[in-house]
Amino acid sequence: QLDGMTIAQACATLHEASGPLRRCMLVRKPPLDAQSVTKLSAKLHSFEEAESVPLLKRFGYAALSAKSWETTVELPELHLGMIDGCREISNPRHHTWYAINGKIITGKGATTRQWLVERRLAHIRTLLHDPVKQGLGKAYSQHFAKARFAHHGALPGTAMRLASWLAALSKAINSKALPPALVASILIFLEAPLLDETAGQALLTDESLRALASNEEAGREEESCKQDFSGNKSPQGADDESDDHTTTATTTT
Repeated sequence: QLDGMTIAQACATLHEASGPLRRCMLVRKPPLDAQSVTKLSAKLHSFEEAESVPLLKRFGYAALSAKSWETTVELPELHLGMIDGCREISNPRHHTWYAINGKIITGKGATTRQWLVERRLAHIRTLLHDPVKQGLGKAYSQHFAKARFAHHGALPGTAMRLASWLAALSKAINSKALPPALVASILIFLEAPLLDETAGQALLTDESLRALASNEEAGREEESCKQDFSGNKSPQGADDESDDHTTTATTTT
């Protein structure tokens, strides 16, 4: 139970409980110089569809073309979720950043790459959710019927909705429901580690955990993140995200 704990106490408790687990992962620095959607989109690596196959190979994925997967080779197993919830960063402008925890397992468990990347809700909505919905078309509801995307405005329950949606996205990718070119763009957006990425990576260790807990410059607001994980109070199936699932507008008189 983490209720009532300070950030430092919660981090210490989680660290002690995670003793048997891996103690390090690749940690990406938040792109504070690209806080807007436009700037982050320009900052991320862009590529042509023809580059999808060699690009995916660097992540451990085998594709025949930008639209078809290699059928004789198993894809890596992708897992996405949330870690550390969210934090408020006021440099240079005040925004909420959500920490996405990712893991790619290749070769039937032979290698595992774990990483953490921070993104704003606006980033995730425009550069991840919207392309996925467009790419899947009518099939979107089949994969995300039970994983509604987060509301506008970062309301309470946003982190939990994002975690659910990201888990559904992982399953869709693992089942080859998304075309290779789209998966390549997703991996780039999430700054997933390459197969040979070992040098120059920042590791989340005991020291960095303590640093996260006491980092005043980041301007973390503990109460806002507690509220964000308070859960979604909306009735089951209700969603004010008109762009998440296709609805038919009706007019009453």
